[in-house]
Amino acid sequence: MIKVVLFCNIINIYSLKAMEEAARNDIRLMWLTDEIKPSHQAIGDFINNHLIKNINDIFKEINNYIIKEENINP
Repeated sequence: MIKVVLFCNIINIYSLKAMEEAARNDIRLMWLTDEIKPSHQAIGDFINNHLIKNINDIFKEINNYIIKEENINP
């Protein structure tokens, strides 16, 4: 589900209904998600119940990964 949210944000899609439509029609998103087609309600629930609560942890993990993989001195 995080792939749906992140990819949609990358291509400037922010509405839950538009994310649902993209998951059903955009071949790139279909490939990323193995053709899982979540409803707008499922996407909204994921954002509200999982993503918002953990966004700081996710951000830190991504930064740590990039620092490690690119040999960046913090």
